[in-house]
Amino acid sequence: MARIAIVGWYGTETTGDRAILAGLLSLFGESFTDGFEVSLGSMYPFYTRRTQSEDLPFLRLCAGNPQLDVPIFDVQKPQELNAAIRRCDLLVMGGGPLMGMPSLFMVEYAFARARQLRRRTLVLGCGVGPMRRKIYERSLAAILRAADGCILRDRLSLDECTRIAGAAAAAATAAIDPAVFAAIRYAQASPAPEKDDAVVACLRSFPEEYSVGRHVSAQAVNCAVKDAVSRLCAGRKTLLLPMHCFGVGGDDRYFLNHLCRELQNPGVTVQNEPLTLCQTLERFRCADLCIGMRFHAVVLQTVLNGRNLILDYTDPAKGKIAGFIRQIGGEERYRSRYMALQESPAAPPRFDGEPFVLDAAVVTRYRETYLDALSVV
Repeated sequence: MARIAIVGWYGTETTGDRAILAGLLSLFGESFTDGFEVSLGSMYPFYTRRTQSEDLPFLRLCAGNPQLDVPIFDVQKPQELNAAIRRCDLLVMGGGPLMGMPSLFMVEYAFARARQLRRRTLVLGCGVGPMRRKIYERSLAAILRAADGCILRDRLSLDECTRIAGAAAAAATAAIDPAVFAAIRYAQASPAPEKDDAVVACLRSFPEEYSVGRHVSAQAVNCAVKDAVSRLCAGRKTLLLPMHCFGVGGDDRYFLNHLCRELQNPGVTVQNEPLTLCQTLERFRCADLCIGMRFHAVVLQTVLNGRNLILDYTDPAKGKIAGFIRQIGGEERYRSRYMALQESPAAPPRFDGEPFVLDAAVVTRYRETYLDALSVV
């Protein structure tokens, strides 16, 4: 039986992080046919315990194990982190971005310690950047040198990783975000949705560290979001749904409630009570139209619905959202359904034609990339 420890940004998890975990468990369930145990590192265990209690039935479904438990250890307590590394056969950096923030040093330490103890180490499904400072770039290179394998979530992340880490990134490869596998598993296990006439919009306040050339202000982008939503949702019942409901990392509900008051549209409401992962996935499946701004909102809405519009706050040339659309072959279909918020667009996107349908062969190819990496553990 394989013993796996996962570290990452859990404890501040978004709905996307929760979907990543479910996707990784589906990969583990397919790879480790003799069974596996998994523990999860968290920076704020009290919060992860809550999200785990909500998502556990779906996590068990994805893992193919109705008795699965996911014990949590505190990565900010060295004794707990070290004990988890000693117990495991495989240490995984499980999704989310390898980006320039102090928590990256925890991942660097964990991988170095696992290497010292001769445990296998994998980076699975991560993005790369923004880094901003050389100290974080050096940390990324150290993580890659300690990793037995590295699968990033898209080709753009791989290119950025190679630019930053050079030879340390030589063994890295690219696939797709593991949240895709969770969305597909949910759709397979759930009855066909009853569509409604609502719009579901997942928006966020613009994080200025994503500013291209640092010349775009948060106020300008947030105003563009307000204008687009005002026009897209005029006369329509609209639910503003947060993807992040914890103060550390930016609770989306602050921005959504402010936006709702400014729109002065009685048909627009905010989902202030946090939803489970499955409840969020079902909202996306049932909506007549989805609008996504956060990366994983775009990913999940694209896979589960296909009647979706994209408000891209990242760099349209090399950002993670445009990268995702390219890797699934959606450039043409999303040409009119996409808006680059940093380019002062004159008009919002529009939905035209048929829903986007993800090519099963594309998903299979990316899934096999992960399974090949896990087969050597």
